[in-house]
Amino acid sequence: MGSVMKGFISTVALASMLLIMTPVPAQANDCSAAYWWRDLRTPSSNDNEYGVKSTGILVTAVNHCVQHRTLYVYGDSNDFVEIGWYRDGTGGQTLDVCTDTTAPHVLVFQMRNGFKSCKPNTPLLTQGESYSFKIENPDHNYSFSFAWGVGSIPNQGLGAYTTNHKQGQAKASTERHRYEDNLRGTFTGVNSLGSSIWHALPNAVIQQGSDPYPYIVCDWSPSYFRVDTLSGCG
Repeated sequence: MGSVMKGFISTVALASMLLIMTPVPAQANDCSAAYWWRDLRTPSSNDNEYGVKSTGILVTAVNHCVQHRTLYVYGDSNDFVEIGWYRDGTGGQTLDVCTDTTAPHVLVFQMRNGFKSCKPNTPLLTQGESYSFKIENPDHNYSFSFAWGVGSIPNQGLGAYTTNHKQGQAKASTERHRYEDNLRGTFTGVNSLGSSIWHALPNAVIQQGSDPYPYIVCDWSPSYFRVDTLSGCG
């Protein structure tokens, strides 16, 4: 991939190799203790995107704790919309307001005024497959619509949420809620919606929460994002 940021990869890979030589403390099975994440996002200075989509988000293996691989239009911590996939962990943790299931399924989520909402009875998905997803507000009002697809085009509507924000940061995010769980994620064809045109994430950056050992960003560009272990990156 021509636009992959090789310098970033080599730096993170070196840091990860050094971490391999460092003992990792045992992590309790408490899924609510903390969470670790990696994001491909527009910077906080660019919070005027009206949508985000991906031609493919990979459904990865089950974790002990709840897991999700999602896209956001992020207003702030109390107001954002999110789409992608999620499933409960084998340890029993759930995304409290969402339909509980051990099988992966489509996640349609909203935080509004600090209150969570989740669309129930969304389609079930298959581990190892990739699916397309989209959130958009093309009318620049306070309503975001959601869609997903089995192929690379998210052409199956999932309704809409009324929101407190018209636009925000565009994000692609992989998260885990237990140190031993996997953080693998692959996002292809990531685009955000400007005032009227879809484009690769402008001024895209990588950000992380806490130490994601042993997972690194294998490669990335403003429209592609892959996280795996050092050996898994190949």
